[in-house]
Amino acid sequence: MRFSSLLKVPSAIVPLLMSAAALGLIALVLTTGIGRSTDGDEGSAARLFQLLIVAQLPFVAYFAAKWLPRVGRPAVLVLSLQIAAVILAVGTIVWLERESPRSLSTGSTVLILRAAVRAAG
Repeated sequence: MRFSSLLKVPSAIVPLLMSAAALGLIALVLTTGIGRSTDGDEGSAARLFQLLIVAQLPFVAYFAAKWLPRVGRPAVLVLSLQIAAVILAVGTIVWLERESPRSLSTGSTVLILRAAVRAAG
């Protein structure tokens, strides 16, 4: 089986879509502030992000168990893509917290965006 056809398998694409949804959630929170908590708690957006990341594990495990023995290298490439997507989503949170930890807890979108611009420029 080729890499392109293996990507169409649900257990291959669902984790990628979940990581994309987690990144979209980050963008939504940064731009609108929806899902933030004002009382110092993580907020609903953070909980949803955590669920999206953790819920990928059964899909990835199933994909690895089923397809690695059957097709080998293309399955390794898909698994690498899935891992890279998770690292991108979690790495974005880590980077944002490192740049401006107080702004993530207080809900100040402006401070986060300023930190992102300062780090990028």
